[in-house]
Amino acid sequence: MPSLFAILLTKVKRSQIITLLVASLVCLVIGALAFAVTQHVSIGIGLYWAITTATTVGYGDVTPHNTVGRVIAILVMVTTIPLFGAAFAFLAASLTATRLAKLLHMREGPPKGSFIAIYGMHDAVRKIAAEVAATGERVVVIAESNLESMPATVETIKGDPTLEVVLRRSEPERATRLLIAVEDEKDALLIAVMLRHLAPLVPLIQLVTAMLGRQLEAVYPKREPVRLAGPPLLRAVNLTTREGSLRASLEVRPGEVVGVAALQGQGQDLLFRGLFGDYPTRAEALEVNGRAKHLASPRAATSAGADIGFVPEDRRTEGLLLDLPADRNLTVTVLGQ
Repeated sequence: MPSLFAILLTKVKRSQIITLLVASLVCLVIGALAFAVTQHVSIGIGLYWAITTATTVGYGDVTPHNTVGRVIAILVMVTTIPLFGAAFAFLAASLTATRLAKLLHMREGPPKGSFIAIYGMHDAVRKIAAEVAATGERVVVIAESNLESMPATVETIKGDPTLEVVLRRSEPERATRLLIAVEDEKDALLIAVMLRHLAPLVPLIQLVTAMLGRQLEAVYPKREPVRLAGPPLLRAVNLTTREGSLRASLEVRPGEVVGVAALQGQGQDLLFRGLFGDYPTRAEALEVNGRAKHLASPRAATSAGADIGFVPEDRRTEGLLLDLPADRNLTVTVLGQ
């Protein structure tokens, strides 16, 4: 039932109601002009006839003098009455759906102005939201279920907070503070990463300690980086693409495994392709085994003295020659040796 009202709320728009009302008025004006011309009355009397025809059953003192007038009356009735009826029906449906959405906590987006956003429905959320709302702050809880337990002073958005589309709908960049209140620490970390990407300037608070009974560092302890001795095998300084969509520096020393973490489409693919010579890039310095290199192509990257390999993200479509047998695929990168 709530989903039915949500659909109703999204379908009924103010522009539709206005369009129907304008169409009804246009039909009335056309009917008035037609009455005035064919029945030889003033425009004021013609408008009176059109309104009376569209709003009453029976003419009263409005009686067309000829067949043309009766046809005009019929056209006014079959057009204006349904249009007015549809407009008022849509208006009533919109008001009803808006009221029901508020009662059922089915807000599509955050309120106007500043607010505090709480993501998740931990047992402590109801108390936290009520206490914050009592201070006069506007509070919006974004969760998938149990929203009906929220007090009337707290506004809600129904949806899974681990989905990016739900986070975007909550407009976190407009909030004054963002609170994460989920029981699963993996979900908390996922929400935190996406919120930091969507709203990097808004303070983010993870209510993890109270929910897990331990600090988040106990699950993901901070580790000091281990720097290995010796010159780097690979060194790139300010590696950029021609259009400026990437700017990164990187060092890899013997024995190191360097990981690059980023959201999809944040440039990590361009970084690796640029180092492999598969995407045009430039750098202030690019050294392999201590020697300056210009890796303008994959052939240069795989040549003696560089020996850089690249494993693409989609190995089926980008890493294999499907029309060739396995032995050709295994040896294709060393055919020149």
